[in-house]
Parts: sequence; structure tokens; C-alpha cells
Amino acid sequence: MRLQDILDVIYNKTDYKPKSSAYTSDLISLINESYYELFYLKPWQFAQKTSKIKIWDDQVTSTGSVTNGSTTITSAVPFFSGISEGMIIDIDGIEYEIVEVTSINTAYIEKEYQGSTHINAQFTIKHRYIDMPYDCINILSINHRDFDVTDTDREHYVPVPRYDDELSSLSVQDRGRIYYWLPYDDVQIETPVQAPVVTADLTVNWPAGTYTIGYTFVKQNRYSALSPTTEITLDGTNGRPEVTFKNYGVTGHHKQTWVKFSPFNEFRLFGPQVESEDVGPMTSTAPGDDWQTIERLYNNEGHYKRIRFYMRQDEDADISVRYLYKPQRLIEDYDTPAIPSQYHMAIVHKVLEQLSDRHGDKTGSARYQDKFEKMLVQMAQRELSPETMVFTKGSWDSALHPLHRTNRSQTIRKI
Repeated sequence: MRLQDILDVIYNKTDYKPKSSAYTSDLISLINESYYELFYLKPWQFAQKTSKIKIWDDQVTSTGSVTNGSTTITSAVPFFSGISEGMIIDIDGIEYEIVEVTSINTAYIEKEYQGSTHINAQFTIKHRYIDMPYDCINILSINHRDFDVTDTDREHYVPVPRYDDELSSLSVQDRGRIYYWLPYDDVQIETPVQAPVVTADLTVNWPAGTYTIGYTFVKQNRYSALSPTTEITLDGTNGRPEVTFKNYGVTGHHKQTWVKFSPFNEFRLFGPQVESEDVGPMTSTAPGDDWQTIERLYNNEGHYKRIRFYMRQDEDADISVRYLYKPQRLIEDYDTPAIPSQYHMAIVHKVLEQLSDRHGDKTGSARYQDKFEKMLVQMAQRELSPETMVFTKGSWDSALHPLHRTNRSQTIRKI
């Protein structure tokens, strides 16, 4: 069922379809609340994804140049890249965070360099933190696994709670074979507070209509929530949108513009990404037949999961992450819930339960709650991963695994 189909069923069941856009918006919000409640209720098989992530070994050069009191660092040879942003750089034994890379030879650190000015400094970029996929809400497993039949290098990494990490004081500096993955602080990318300035560029005419434009910050290829927006109305003869921004300095706050216009209800990618210190102006080609398939703004409000490994990887590798994900919200008429179609009515039942309760119809609310719960039983029988139980007992090799304790029994449940 598409979003419009779900709406039509609810209109028919309630025998109520006002022409108020406010009521429709409220109903769509209620549909999405019910959709997410159902999606997150259990670790359904359909709610899981597996993604491959590239992890990187340390990068080292002895051609660095640094100046006391400056945030600019340079290398005489190509050394920096987009993956360097957000990582730790060790400069002659002192660690800093790289906030922005402006070329393969130049980067900026988050605070002024405190050491002595010199050339041929030792730079070591430590890829200590691993960002999870943008739609990850809960990690289920992490392993090194290639699906090549000739591959023999397979490993499963054991999760370690933060308390055990703190208790055991697992070093962030050790490099070598990976044994564990550890949750690290989630990343929240701040939201721009200033709306973009939008004027008409008269060189090219866009189709007539009202265009709503905002932008997000981009850090380590992750988007923030959307800024306040600006509207511009075109008549088909007076140009196209041209966007200018505030200069945020060299802070790593790259900017990506998004646009929304009829007949779409969601923001879509507009033009190229610009650097934090770039104010524009920026334009884009006119919407074409492919606009429906252009990347949509994802609704995670700039929040991302991050981990680290113990030990830190000592080679470049691909890892597989299986996780529970957050689906795109239902907002366009043709959007479809990311659950098997036979369970789409569960969303309808949940919405009708809440609408009945909102209007004081306790009998109707109980009836739809019963329908919803019966469908949940069916889903649990068919859509949950079989649980595997592993019983481990006996002495473990604490020399190889510092968290393993001897003479300890443990039951591990895996999904």
C-alpha cells in the first residue's frame, strides 16, 4: 500500500475526509508514528540491513609543516583526503582533530598548534573512529566477511559494553589484530540557524512555481537537520534560484542545498556541495523527468552512530555491519512502508485505534487494538530471526583476550 492508499483506507473506515490540509498533515504524522512504532517494536528480519564499510590503517608522513599558534598544517607530499576529516592526527606526539581538508597537501586542525614551528614534522593520521551507516539505529553484529568463495580471512568481532571498556581501560593507541568493537559517543551534527539567501539568476529560466530552499551542514559526508528555509516564486520567465550562504570559516561545515516544489512534498538534492568558507552563489540545472529519483533529505536530524575497535586496525580492510535501520518517512503519495505488504494493515489498525481513542470511542479503540495485536502475533511467527543460544564455559586465554575471565560461564543470545 502506498501512503495515498493508506490514507484512503482510513478515510473510508472513518467515513471522514475533510478538505483541510492541516487534517491531512496531522493524519500523515500519525501514520508515520504508527509506522515507526511497528518497525522498531522488535528486531524484525525486514528491519535489518547489512552494509560494507571501509576501514583504514594509520597514515604516516615525515614531510609535515606546522607553525606555532596556527590551525593550518601542510604536507610536502600528497597526504590528506576527505576521509581524513574528523580523524585524529598525531603531530610529534600531540593529538589534534582534523576539522577540514582543503587539498591533498593542506588541512586544518580544531585548535591552534601548541608545539614549536618546524618542517619535516612527523604526522600520523589515526582512523580511530568508525562511522556507522547513516540510517543505523542499533548495531547487531560486525565482522570481517567477504562473499568471495576464495576468501579465508573471516573474523567476527565481539561487542564490549562501555562499562567493561572503562573497567579494563582498553587503550585507544594499541594497533594490531582486531578483537572487539566498542560503542563510542554518537555524533550530532549541529543544524544551521540561518536561512539561505535566495535570489533569481536571470541566465536560465526554471518552470513557473514556488520553490522552498534550505541547506544542511555536511561533516564526514553526514548531513545535519535542515536549516530555516527561504521561498522564491518564479513565473517561468524570471530566472532560476541562486543561493548564497554565510561564511562559516574553515570549520569543516560544508554546505549542501535542498529544494522542495510541487508536486513533491520532500526536499531533494539541489546543486553541488560547497565548502564551509564558500558563500556562493550556487545554482543548479532545472528539474527534469529524473527529479523524482534524485536523493531525498533523510530524516535522522543529523544523529549518527560511531564505534571504535580494539585493537585499532593495522591494515585497510572492508568490514560488514548488520544493523537495525530507520526507514525513510512516508511523505510522498507513492511512498510505501518498508515492511512486507501483508502487514501494511497493521499501520492502519494502529492509526484507527488512536483516532478512536482521540474521539472517545473506547469500543472502537479496543477493537482496532485487538486487530493490531493479532497481526503482531502473525509477524512474530514469520518475521523474527530464529534465536541462537551459545553456552560457553571454562578458561579463556586472557593473554590474547584481556576481557576474558577464567572459570566463568556465560550464555550469549544472538539474533
